[in-house]
Amino acid sequence: MMMTALGILVLYTQEWRGLVYNNLGAIELMKGIPDISRLEPELVGDRLLYLRRAENYFQEAYIQWNYAASRKNLAKIYRLRGDTFSAIENWDQAITNYQKALEIDTTSVVLYKKLGEIYTYRKPHEPQYLDQAIHYLETAVTSSPRSSYIRLVLGHALFFRKRMPEAIDQLEISVALEPNGYNWTVLGRIYLAERRWTSAINCFQKALALEPKRIDTWLALGEAYAGENDIDQALLAWQAVINLAPDSNLAQEARLKIAGLTGD
Repeated sequence: MMMTALGILVLYTQEWRGLVYNNLGAIELMKGIPDISRLEPELVGDRLLYLRRAENYFQEAYIQWNYAASRKNLAKIYRLRGDTFSAIENWDQAITNYQKALEIDTTSVVLYKKLGEIYTYRKPHEPQYLDQAIHYLETAVTSSPRSSYIRLVLGHALFFRKRMPEAIDQLEISVALEPNGYNWTVLGRIYLAERRWTSAINCFQKALALEPKRIDTWLALGEAYAGENDIDQALLAWQAVINLAPDSNLAQEARLKIAGLTGD
């Protein structure tokens, strides 16, 4: 009887300690969360300190009483730390934290998307990174098939991997889900890279119908017209870049392209 009572007391003590650690972790987490994705570099150190403290408390809470809530909060911390490191372009540390979070929360679409983004854009010319990106993004899009953004990033990864038909399929779905100027421009650039001038022109025109001041789209439209040997339209598109943003780097690029065609 004495042993039973002692066992109950030990379990109760562990549960109580688990609650205490969980609550301490919650306090530190609240200090570290506010606007963490928008942190200025000089603030990152303090916020990360709070998150590291919260991580330690939640880990201890989980050890003491196997709290599911503590594991969930641990996953949140690792994701937030990943966001912070991603914001300051510390990609390897961000990947480490996202992967730790994914070990806990294996069904998180957000984590698969974030890992896919980093692997797509940090080293877009290295096949092993792109293959990992495609794996993460395909997993994310299976769970969230109507996410225009996930399909957009997946399209980029497939494009960098030179899997052009698949890239175009994903980007066409992306723009169908969310037909904005940026998505039309991205799809147009893929067609431009494939030298499919007419398809590229159609995409750029649709982008500009929605966002007529997109100078990057005007510049690309000029390239597509030049590819079709429609010199007059190419010159007009590049002149539009100069008119809209005369002091920009893209305007300087447009002037060079005009000079290349006219000899001026």
